[in-house]
Amino acid sequence: MLVERTASLIRRIAGLDGGSPRPGHQSGGRITRAQLREVAQAKLPDLNTVDLDQAEKIVAGTARSMGLTVRD
Repeated sequence: MLVERTASLIRRIAGLDGGSPRPGHQSGGRITRAQLREVAQAKLPDLNTVDLDQAEKIVAGTARSMGLTVRD
């Protein structure tokens, strides 16, 4: 079974074609905490934690590295 990458899940759930071409300089879009939690639940078996809150933080880091802004 092929495991989908976190960035691909984030793009699909946020409805984006891709992240920012220049993360840290140019915004690539926004993602909500609810969307982060949805990705974290899907990726939980593949992550280095069993805690959903920690998994959400890991996914948030991926989103930030893609140039996305995380909003509540």
